Amino acid sequence: MVDLHSMLIVVADHGIRAHTATTIVSIAHNDLLAVAARYPSLARAFWFDTLIDAAIFREWTVNVGRRNSRERTAHLLLEFASRFRMAGLMSDNSFDLPVSQADLSDALGITAVHLNRTLQWMRGQRFIRTHSRSVTIENWPGMVALAGFDPVYLHPEGPRQPERGEGG
Repeated sequence: MVDLHSMLIVVADHGIRAHTATTIVSIAHNDLLAVAARYPSLARAFWFDTLIDAAIFREWTVNVGRRNSRERTAHLLLEFASRFRMAGLMSDNSFDLPVSQADLSDALGITAVHLNRTLQWMRGQRFIRTHSRSVTIENWPGMVALAGFDPVYLHPEGPRQPERGEGG
């Protein structure tokens, strides 16, 4: 769910933008709160989703604050790859990334020209291969080393399950 953490705030301090054609289903916050109150296991799933968002926010604070453009770009591509893999949307280390270099550069906090040079360098080092809107990670271990990437913050193991007698 996108922006689940806004469920408990009165005034949003941000907006959301789609970069591709998107189908949006809007659910009133009061309805989500009522469902969460009635079904504790669903409330746990909502809570877990917001914890993943918080972990990604923390990782991106490090990404923008401490990593150079090559490390940052490698990290973003590895995060996309990891998330696409978890969703079953990746094959042979390749995934579709239907966003522009301008959008990627905005996300990375660098200029589009600098991103283009960075991607050229990554292709030249055979870290990645690109074709149209497709990205292939050619050297996963090299990219991981470059980015300092550890996917643990994405919590692919899923949420902790309640012990017997804990409810939910």
